[in-house]
Amino acid sequence: MKKNLIVLFFTLMAVIQASAQEKITLSYKMEQGKVYRYKSENTFNATQEMMGNEMKVTGDLGTTTRYEVEKVSPEGNISLVTSKEDSYVHTNMMGRDTTMRQTKEIGKKSGLEISPKGKKLGTKVIDSTDTEDRFMGGSFEFQLLPDNPVAIGEKWVKTSIDTTKSGGDETITNVTANYELAGKEEKNGHSCYKVNFTKTFEITGKMNQMGMDMFTEGEGESTGAYWFDNDKGLFISEEFTMTQDLTIAITGQTQMTIPSSQTINMKVSLIE
Repeated sequence: MKKNLIVLFFTLMAVIQASAQEKITLSYKMEQGKVYRYKSENTFNATQEMMGNEMKVTGDLGTTTRYEVEKVSPEGNISLVTSKEDSYVHTNMMGRDTTMRQTKEIGKKSGLEISPKGKKLGTKVIDSTDTEDRFMGGSFEFQLLPDNPVAIGEKWVKTSIDTTKSGGDETITNVTANYELAGKEEKNGHSCYKVNFTKTFEITGKMNQMGMDMFTEGEGESTGAYWFDNDKGLFISEEFTMTQDLTIAITGQTQMTIPSSQTINMKVSLIE
């Protein structure tokens, strides 16, 4: 009897260990012809110094974005037609409380192609606007998934370079992201894998405002998690806090350096 109990104990331990080491392959599997909507909301707190004066800004912004799956290639690459259904910015600065709704971009379509792992393969403008600004209002990008199967508790690292252009302005962001597959849990009615992450990034950019050339550089970090329904191949939700410090250098007839810092809390959810 004692021998049987010992055999049973080691059998159970082997089953538990095998279960703990099970590898999961995470992949996007959005369905051709379907429409998915995501709502992003964030609050921010920023401080900026200019000509010896400190200016504080608080507020919130949000966007509801529509993603229509135009095509899924045999390799699993997903071509999406995206458009904003709603977008607003609310700020409180120097005693002035202001809410602006973005109207020119509502309904204007862009093209986006991602790989089954969430890597951006290409973008295109379908409907142009006067501003051609598709980044205002809390837009988000699909999270990158691990290239290889991972086990719960396993960690991996991703690096990326993202270039954002709007008119003649350009911002380049270099990101190093550390991920960990935390486990499985319910999120917004879905059975999801939860992935914790920390990211560090460096930002450089240039822009022209009111005839003045401006150059930006800075760094920051974010900590949070995202939830992925692997059975349906759907990104479900993301929550994170980001801090960043930027310096804006203005050249030309007016020369000055403007340091700024901000903290952003962001939440993204699939709308169903």
